Amino acid sequence: MSDIKKLDFESKLKLLSDKNIEENILKDLSEDLDYSIRWRVAKHKNVPPKTLSLLAKDDVFDVRYNVVDHLNIPLSVLENLSDDPHPGVRYKVAAHPNASLF
Repeated sequence: MSDIKKLDFESKLKLLSDKNIEENILKDLSEDLDYSIRWRVAKHKNVPPKTLSLLAKDDVFDVRYNVVDHLNIPLSVLENLSDDPHPGVRYKVAAHPNASLF
């Protein structure tokens, strides 16, 4: 278990407020048990495509919804989310600038 996963909620929020957070920290936080941390990771502007791919499979639709905001989302992930069970996610995918590429 990484030390980051042992941090309390407020410490994790503080890490996520850093615009220059390291990708490996975002990856670790993307696996947090608290969906609100995963939700915030999905919203972070520097989340790498590989981590977006993991978050796109999250059980919580709010997390998947935030994944679609990224222009660097892999096209295969965007295409998979076009069949998401939640209509809000599907709508957001349809409005994504890269939706016409698949």
